[in-house]
Amino acid sequence: MATASPEQDFPPLLPAEAAFDFSSPPIAIKVGSPNPQMFYVDESVLRKSSKFFDAALKKEWKEGQQRTVDLPECDPEGFKVYINWLHSGKIYAKLECDEDSDRCYDLLTKAKRRGGIRRF
Repeated sequence: MATASPEQDFPPLLPAEAAFDFSSPPIAIKVGSPNPQMFYVDESVLRKSSKFFDAALKKEWKEGQQRTVDLPECDPEGFKVYINWLHSGKIYAKLECDEDSDRCYDLLTKAKRRGGIRRF
């Protein structure tokens, strides 16, 4: 029986500087209005994925100091799609795109716009 080489057993190594840093408390994100939904997301994940969050979370801004971002104009369902995509690289949605293609397109567009997703 042949033994597996190290290249087959492990994914390629990447620079440590490219890794997410999970050592800080999460950022609280209040999404939607008038009944907002709270999301708690790792700061490094947000900042590496979005120019908007990278700018908003700088220490000179209120959001960076309070570690809270308020997004009343955003749709909580679309934001949830975006956050799941950040963590998994996959799109999860509660609807069948074949049955409601306009709603599916709208949801994916909102998620893409919020996070700067380049492709699905």
